[in-house]
Amino acid sequence: KKIMPFTEAAKRTLELNLDTSKFKDKIEVVHFATKAINKKPIKNKIDQKIRLLYVGSKRLNNSNNFYIKGGKEIVDAFEILNKKYANLELIIVAYVPDEIKDKLKKIGNFKIINDINRKELTEIYHKCDIYLYPTYIMPGLAVVEAIGSGMPIITTDIPGNDEIIEDSKNGFVIELPYKDVYGVGGSVSIKNFNSYITKMQKENGVALTNGIVNNVSKLIGDKSLIKKMGEYSRKKY
Repeated sequence: KKIMPFTEAAKRTLELNLDTSKFKDKIEVVHFATKAINKKPIKNKIDQKIRLLYVGSKRLNNSNNFYIKGGKEIVDAFEILNKKYANLELIIVAYVPDEIKDKLKKIGNFKIINDINRKELTEIYHKCDIYLYPTYIMPGLAVVEAIGSGMPIITTDIPGNDEIIEDSKNGFVIELPYKDVYGVGGSVSIKNFNSYITKMQKENGVALTNGIVNNVSKLIGDKSLIKKMGEYSRKKY
């Protein structure tokens, strides 16, 4: 009855790769939706930490998911930011590859959380200040939960992400110098994910890491921006 892509970008991909002339009227974009409880202030005056949050997959041995969503670049950026600011903490809700865990242990000021229920995850959203989503693919549900919780989001300009995050309004969109097939309205097959991520990291890794550092620094330098962008996130949600 209907073909329902999750983003306008996915709809364009469909139209570019198939002759949709006979069923164009049946294609309708239905964006991701999920229940998110509005963020409530729970910090006390003594707690001055700025918490950065990354939510990925908790499936064991799924290191691909961590790298696909920019996990390595987040840790590389956090290593720089942690030296620059004394009050930072990185919270990761995901399966984390062993080589990344080893690096985090050397950096410090981090938590890796797994095996939690929805209520506990909601509490984590409410404790955190900035949501990191520097993904190499189109958006998923976790970023919708993050905007619903009233956080500014840092993401990439992979098509579809800018439908959820408006640059300088409810977060920052980092421009990737290289977008592989996404740059021409394509998509990546499961079998090609490994080579795709390797290629994307090679071409974009440094730019993405620097983008995270620069945009987190902007938010820390003007904490009113965190509040303002968070409010716009909730309104957009």
